[in-house]
Amino acid sequence: MPRRSDLQECPSAIHRLGRPMSRHSNRLVIVTGTSSGIGDAVARRKIDEGWSVIGIARRPSPLAALSIVMSRSISQPPSALAGALERALGSAIRDPALVRIGLVNDAADPALLGPLERADPIATQRAYAINTLAPIVLAGLVLRGAPRTAAVRIVNVSSGAAVAAFTGLGTYGGTKAALRMAGMAMAPR
Repeated sequence: MPRRSDLQECPSAIHRLGRPMSRHSNRLVIVTGTSSGIGDAVARRKIDEGWSVIGIARRPSPLAALSIVMSRSISQPPSALAGALERALGSAIRDPALVRIGLVNDAADPALLGPLERADPIATQRAYAINTLAPIVLAGLVLRGAPRTAAVRIVNVSSGAAVAAFTGLGTYGGTKAALRMAGMAMAPR
């Protein structure tokens, strides 16, 4: 297990959030965006409720204990991102003792504000990787890997920009609309 100081050099380092994951917990929740805001609050709440929590963020989480820092992995090709997430999370998701698994996709990169004609292609690609691709890959990983007997719930935290056009939010709104549609397509499962 890497030390806290290894986080910057090891972007896929795993650290525990709150209490260590124990064999006594049969509930697992994966929360993205745990370095601040809603993701941080959800992770703290689930820890208090006794869930095993895995946090995923681009920056180290102040909660420190089970977080995957994806700063460099997010800009890799989709197959590399999927592989990194599978290696980091696969065994935890497939644990046959789990009776409930949750995924809360809260990560978002709202940095691309402004007119589309000034959008940087590399920054746009990164925004789609963070806001759309990574959450869809995570949802697929959870749906494929969860024990058949486990109840699974996936929540995609969205934005008004996913359903209404706002000047200057073309890229951000596009990423959130794509995730919203993917979530709606998964809902019947």
